[in-house]
Amino acid sequence: MNHLESEEALEFINKNKQNPDFILLDIRRKRDFQKNRIDGAINIPYFDEDFDRKLKKLDRNKIYLVYYSADAVSNITVETMDELDFKNVNKIAGGISRWHKNGLRIISSIKVDYVI
Repeated sequence: MNHLESEEALEFINKNKQNPDFILLDIRRKRDFQKNRIDGAINIPYFDEDFDRKLKKLDRNKIYLVYYSADAVSNITVETMDELDFKNVNKIAGGISRWHKNGLRIISSIKVDYVI
């Protein structure tokens, strides 16, 4: 498992962007994913009842970059993926929180309505 700092993760994403075997995996709650995410991510929420089943269905030979809001949950997920014999699993150190704090781009879906 590789812990990639935000800038390293961005380089890793850019390097693998066109690779069909690369998966950027956001494991936050669906509502958080819908609010903002890193471009190109797919969402399998860690706290969903069927998370383990969905995780086990993933191709173990693909390249994964996993993130959560911070480190704890992504650490558990990456360790589980290692135990399930996933071949190439990486995580964004500090999660999307540090990514955003470091000024890196996220996609935001938040609508703001102004009442005048």
